[in-house]
Amino acid sequence: MGVCSGLMGCLLTMFSKAATRYAQPLTVVFYGFVAGGVLLSAFANPFAKIAGGMPYEFYWVAAAFGLFPTVLAYFFYMTGLSKGLEASKVPVIAMFEMATAVILGVAIFREPFGMGKLIGVCLVLASIGIMSIDMAAQRRKLLERVRSV
Repeated sequence: MGVCSGLMGCLLTMFSKAATRYAQPLTVVFYGFVAGGVLLSAFANPFAKIAGGMPYEFYWVAAAFGLFPTVLAYFFYMTGLSKGLEASKVPVIAMFEMATAVILGVAIFREPFGMGKLIGVCLVLASIGIMSIDMAAQRRKLLERVRSV
């Protein structure tokens, strides 16, 4: 399942990069969620669970979780792809969301914070920092220093 998840994540980036050349990011997100909803309805049969009766509060919580963190995250993701960022950098920058979720989970919900989470957060932040370094500019500076010596 992990390999399939990774493959689908790669395909999402590639197809979304191509789609945002021709359509607005909000349009790509809308059609993606429509297609996802149709597939989810076909395979997971959520209507049987809903017909079985859910508490009234469930619908508000489900709508809030669906709208804010999910739709907004994908909208920002597609916007990053449409702005001409490299397709390989956008998913790594999007990993900042996971690091933030871990930190908020520990701070607000008192989740346990072990060495594994610490290493994961540090690796995500380090990868974002490494990507922000302009290697071409660093090489030019190094060459200028070598030539001046």
